[in-house]
Formats: sequence, C-alpha cells, structure tokens
Amino acid sequence: PLVRALEKYLEAMPEGLLEALEMSSGALLEGFPSAYSVYRPMLLLPAHSFGSEAWKRLLAFLEQNNSASLQSLWHSLASSVGATHIAINNPIPLHTPSNKEEENILRSPVGLVPLYGDFGPPPSSLANPEKPSQGDFDKAFWVSTTQNGIHQTWAPMYTMFSRGNITEKARVMNMESVKTAIEEGKNHSRGATAIDLYAGIGYFAFSYKKAGVDKVICFELNPWSVEGLQRGAGMNWWNCAVVQGGLEREAYLMRGGEAWKELIEDNDFIIFQESNERVLEELEWMHNLPPIRHINLGLLPSSRASWENAVASLDYAEVCWLHIHENIGAGEIERRAEEIETEILLIFQDVMKERGQKGDYIPAVEVEHVEKVKTFAPGVWHCVVDIRI
Repeated sequence: PLVRALEKYLEAMPEGLLEALEMSSGALLEGFPSAYSVYRPMLLLPAHSFGSEAWKRLLAFLEQNNSASLQSLWHSLASSVGATHIAINNPIPLHTPSNKEEENILRSPVGLVPLYGDFGPPPSSLANPEKPSQGDFDKAFWVSTTQNGIHQTWAPMYTMFSRGNITEKARVMNMESVKTAIEEGKNHSRGATAIDLYAGIGYFAFSYKKAGVDKVICFELNPWSVEGLQRGAGMNWWNCAVVQGGLEREAYLMRGGEAWKELIEDNDFIIFQESNERVLEELEWMHNLPPIRHINLGLLPSSRASWENAVASLDYAEVCWLHIHENIGAGEIERRAEEIETEILLIFQDVMKERGQKGDYIPAVEVEHVEKVKTFAPGVWHCVVDIRI
C-alpha cells in the first residue's frame, strides 16, 4: 500500500518537475524503503529512509518551495496504512548524545525522527524530565501493538520498542520450564513468581503472566516505561501496583505486613520504579510472595551487574531458572555460555554459604538452552542463555 500511495502521489506532481530536479519517479521508487512497521496510529520507517540523493533533493525542494505538497506526501503515505503519524526509526544509543561516556540507562529513543503528526511536547520541554507529571503523560503521543495476543503501549518519543523480540516473547510463553513452574505451583498450592529486572513496558513480563505465572515483580527506572507498563497491563485486564520507593515504600512498611500482603494479593504485577540493585531489600518484606522460579535479565549488551542479586533472589526450595540476555560474537556463543554457567555456579555457591548452607550438597547449575534471538550487529547475536539451578 505504501508503494501504491507513492506512485499515485508522483503521478499527480506537476509535469516536468521531476525532470527539472534531474530525477525520475523510478529513482524515487527504487530509493523508497521496502520495510516498515505500523504501530497504531504511527507508521515507523527504518533508519536511513529517504537517504538517496534523489530523495534528498526532492524533500529539500518541497520543504523550501511547496510545504503543502510535502504534507500531502506524508498524508498519503500515512493514510495508506491507516496511520496518522510518521517517524523514522534509529538504533537506541548505548550512551547519551551529550556525553559519550555516560550510559543511556533509560534506553531513551533519542534518535527517533518525527516526520508527520503531533508527537506531543519534546522531552527537552518537560519541567522535570526525570519525574514527569500525569499531565506530561497525558499530553504525550502513545502508540500500541498486539503481539502473541498481548497488548502493549508506549510513547515513542520517550520509550524504546523492539519488534525483533517477538520470537523471544513467544518462547517465554511456551517454555517448558515456565510451564513446569506453573504446574508445580498449582500442585503445591503455592503458585509461582517471575521477576523481570529490566521490565521496560512489559516486553517479557507480560509473556510470563500470559503463560500463567501468578505474580510478576518488575524493576524499571524509566518513568515513561513504567507508565506504559501500567497502561499495557490494563489493556490486558491485569491488575498492577507501582511502588516508587522512598516515602511510598516507607508508607507500606509503617502500615505493617498486612499492607504488603494486600499489595501482593490484589495485583498481578508489582512494579518497583527504581534500580534493581534494591531487589533483595524489597523482597525481604514480601513474605507471602509465591516461590520465585524465573528471573529475566533482559539488558543488552550485558546484564552482568545484576547476576549476584538475581541468584540471591531465587527460591531454592524448587528448581529455578535465570534467562540471561547478552550480545555474543557469532563464533563465541558456546564458549561464552560455558563461561556464564561457571560464573553463575560460583555466585550460587557464595549465596549458599551466606545462607548458612552446611553439609554435603552438589550444586547443580547448567546451561539448559541458548536462544539466538536476532542479530544485533554484523557478527554479533542477541542471545538468551537459560540457566537451570
């Protein structure tokens, strides 16, 4: 539909204009992106779209001499796929644009280029970017999609979304280890909990819940992702509560254990808007939480900084699993998986010592599976290493 809309637009252009600009409709069609995504109501074009010399000349001419015609082009493209907005995607940078040594911890989509439609106030215009108000959330432009029967929503100016993770989301939903934890939880009347230490808008957290996990504990720093996580949970008819730490946590503690008990019983998701460095501290108060059987560590290029806390969070009365995301060179996957297994074993042994584990026991830590999710860069795979403990 996009190509047909473009062809129709080019046919309606004033006769001789393209020739005067020393280009042809064929050159424009050839330089037009063949791939795109639609996240209602936004048409998202790939990076480097309109990068050919022909497109650069045409867009520059229209912008300077005929902005109405340029808007007509965008309108034609958007309406052909049922969209009202257009943007060009760009990779999420690992570091902030202002400081190449500062990590882009929130994974903000600073490279997104809006082309058509009102995308809301730019991030730089917010009174307090680190603590956006409900008014800021309401003024922003939100999009949504449905993958594997799960609804998700996000504000593209503030939050990333990766369509390439769809296969991993489906794998989580159908993973035998997840089914095992759910079934055993039912048989023992204890249920099962999953933790997502890098929850985002619920990319993988929602898959655990859709599979049947009783409770999902989420940690996420980006307030826009937390808002998307809340909205997405509501779209799927799941209950969630957000604990922002600090005074809010203290308020729960002052109310006593019953407050935490009610919080857990009444919600499918407990979302901590804070660093996952506090996961052990938060779990201390959640005594009625079902056994923690699965932990997702979905940070790229590596989630190494959270491995110790992840291992210490698991409930070792049952078999447990870690799902460690990491960028790995194509020829190093097997070796790196073995290294991860060894590191997790050493961490597990330290955890057992700290817990006062005595007597002879044989720690069983093994790589159960390595999933190649997608290529991250030439020769580099986004992998998930499933560790069974």
